[in-house]
Amino acid sequence: MKVSGSTTFYPSVIFYVNVYNLSCFFSVKLIVALYLISQAVYTVLREAEDRSVSPIPVWDLPIWKDISPRQRKVTAALKLVNDTLNNLIAICKVIFSLQ
Repeated sequence: MKVSGSTTFYPSVIFYVNVYNLSCFFSVKLIVALYLISQAVYTVLREAEDRSVSPIPVWDLPIWKDISPRQRKVTAALKLVNDTLNNLIAICKVIFSLQ
């Protein structure tokens, strides 16, 4: 894709910066994605804190992962964080290989 002028383009993210009048336009999809990722990170961090002070490791029970709504939420949050990090690593590898 041809990029010219003061436009910066990142794959799968709409991020347009106009340097002349210093205005930034973010798509609603990007803002929602950033919000969901930040919520997932906080969920995983809270779960790590809870696990560090818990006397009984109930999260290791196989059936508990399917029954507990909190564990399902943590599993989904951890999957989102891992997928996001894998995508960012892939983008960095592409950028590094182009240089």
